[in-house]
Amino acid sequence: MNYSVKLCAIAKDEAAYIPEWIFHHLYFGFSKIEIHLNGTTDNGRCLIDVFRHVESVDIMDSQVDLEYCIGEDLPFQSYIYNKSIELERGRSEGAATHVMFLDLDEFWIPRNFETGIVNAIYENGEKSSLSFLWYWNVPSREKSPFSNAFDSENLVQANRHVKSLVNVRADILRYVVHNALLRNEDYWLENGQRFQLGEPADEHFLIRRDVFESRYLNSIPPYFIYHCLYRSEMEYVSSLSRGRAHAKDNRPIKVNRFGFVPYPNVPTLNFSIGKEKLKRYCKRYEEFLEQIELKGVVEESRLFVSNRFSEVSNLVGSNPEVLETYAAMFSGTSLAYAGKKNALKVCVDNAHVNKERQCMVITGWGYNVDTSEFDLNLSLKLEGKTYPVDKTFVKRINRKDVQIAYAKAPLSAGFEMTFFSSDQDLLHSIKEKGSLVFSDALLSKEVRLS
Repeated sequence: MNYSVKLCAIAKDEAAYIPEWIFHHLYFGFSKIEIHLNGTTDNGRCLIDVFRHVESVDIMDSQVDLEYCIGEDLPFQSYIYNKSIELERGRSEGAATHVMFLDLDEFWIPRNFETGIVNAIYENGEKSSLSFLWYWNVPSREKSPFSNAFDSENLVQANRHVKSLVNVRADILRYVVHNALLRNEDYWLENGQRFQLGEPADEHFLIRRDVFESRYLNSIPPYFIYHCLYRSEMEYVSSLSRGRAHAKDNRPIKVNRFGFVPYPNVPTLNFSIGKEKLKRYCKRYEEFLEQIELKGVVEESRLFVSNRFSEVSNLVGSNPEVLETYAAMFSGTSLAYAGKKNALKVCVDNAHVNKERQCMVITGWGYNVDTSEFDLNLSLKLEGKTYPVDKTFVKRINRKDVQIAYAKAPLSAGFEMTFFSSDQDLLHSIKEKGSLVFSDALLSKEVRLS
């Protein structure tokens, strides 16, 4: 039998990522792409016309459906998913044999970065439902804004949730967010094993914990869902303002996010992509953008994302209580420390130049008030120029006096730092007119040496 798979998604203000998402799934063998726009304020609607003549892609404005669901108190996402399945069931010809539903930050992917979705169906045989486990990507401050979703090395963490492929002719009661509710309970995993639901079985379809820990926690299966929650920090913060109107949640911040931090107590795994495979993939993506004349659209949508980041920053700056209300969502971001001028408590006790050793020795103490840790980088600054200090030459010192004075201070808050230079004039200039900069991943504080 010849299989064909339709992929469906709902999207709000995600035009910057729609072209890459479409390309990725066409590249891996999905035959149809269907995207339902809702609540859109970016340039997403122009993609309807851009893709109008691309037979395999159908982008539509589903604002009317959203308003209907809100009025009737229906879950919009499930409503669209079930409507999409019925659309395929009603086709007299050209219907997809299977349908899958993903969000715009989710990518179906083969571990070998080569095999297509249809091969996964053939390998598992005729099944009503085939589920693939989530693997979240790990946030990185080194990720540049608007870079591709994939690098040659990708750090991920397994999660018990799944996303599922369903046979449109299966005995479906209804489709929910992560899987279909089937009358015959014919649920399977991507490795040909029966899907044993977590207890109690719910509509999220969590894989059973013991199965998860034995098969998935420390390894990556042949096929999985790459959940690209984290691109750059700027994009993550920007995405928090998208809200969840489709879920009838009108709060200003998207609440199903957990900060720009790795998931705690879960092993980090490395998903590698061969350089030639990734190079070929990226080349095909560039050709895709040029062929459909998408580069101008993408540039405009990226500007929207950047402006939205500024709006979130301004919201936090003018309403500090936002950080308290949505602390979990902002954790790990630079904005989490907005207004916390005293989050770093630091002091320079003494600075002197040792002419014989050709160095400057600085003693003092410092720590992060929120973490009660001294995990700070030190650098010297003079007239706008920065002189990094190698951690090898920073000696930690116990300071009981500091700990007595400040309850949150660690015992080892003290330091003795040595900066070497054969330029005696530079050393004296720094001592007289320069400053010492304390910094961690998010904060910095500058202290004059004299």
